[in-house]
Amino acid sequence: SYYTLEDFICVIFIIEYVLRWYSRNLRPGYLLKWEMIFDSLSFLPFIIDQQGFGDGIFSGLTALRLLRILRLQRFLRDVETFD
Repeated sequence: SYYTLEDFICVIFIIEYVLRWYSRNLRPGYLLKWEMIFDSLSFLPFIIDQQGFGDGIFSGLTALRLLRILRLQRFLRDVETFD
């Protein structure tokens, strides 16, 4: 279903996020770069949903899911540079 695919893609994004941070030796300052903040905001609704807080005041955060589209655009731009 749609939600299963969305959850799977979000988990892949989270794994990539953590691996990128790990590649920078887990420096806390790296998390404050605009790309990392932007990426963490894109999967914040997923984490909130998984914690059981998806209803109520946090349901408005689903608009942050649109940030994933912009994130995918960045990946596609990076792929074009390898051609």
